[in-house]
Amino acid sequence: MGVFGFFKEKNKRQTINNNIENEIKRLYADKKYDEVVSRAESFFVDGQETPLGIKQMIGLSFFYKKDYEKALTILEEIALEKNDVESWFNVLMSLMLANKPQEGKKVFNRILKLHNELKSNQPRELGINFIKYYYACGLNDAGLFDDALEQLEDIKKTYIEMKITDDTFVYIRGVPFLSDTLNLAKKIFNGLNIDFNNSGFINELETAIDDEGKKLIKKYREQGN
Repeated sequence: MGVFGFFKEKNKRQTINNNIENEIKRLYADKKYDEVVSRAESFFVDGQETPLGIKQMIGLSFFYKKDYEKALTILEEIALEKNDVESWFNVLMSLMLANKPQEGKKVFNRILKLHNELKSNQPRELGINFIKYYYACGLNDAGLFDDALEQLEDIKKTYIEMKITDDTFVYIRGVPFLSDTLNLAKKIFNGLNIDFNNSGFINELETAIDDEGKKLIKKYREQGN
């Protein structure tokens, strides 16, 4: 093959790759995760490197298909390269859902370190309280109720500091909705055989927050455990 033939073939391959890349983006946006995975098998030829954005879509497609082991293989590779909070969070969730809480703890600590090292002018992809909430969900599912409650205690401190519990107010500050936190608290307390209505966690929270939050807690108290 001559020089011109080489570049012609290279451009042809690039056009094919671009078309497949756009197709994967469209399929992922449409939540057609089976098709993303199927199409990804023919993505790049001749050992060409898959762009990180596309690789992440493939990894997350495995995640949403609940194939956490395959998701981990891809998402860990991305996280090691990007080394940012969002990428490691994807790994953390995959580990917890794959029932690997010990490995998840190491990744969670890594995320905390990365988050603490962010400068004040650097964007925070995920609020630390959101991360702690989802980590607590994984710990609860793994039956590690004491560890899950420890994360919820940290989130509780943030509600107490803010006092305001309006959904929009807390969301833009990277804090879970109070209703989500209360739902998780009920699950954790059930696991620990603690009465939700008489727990120190709920009593302390109820005392410190606004009337809107107090009304919500009252509603949850009336529902029972």
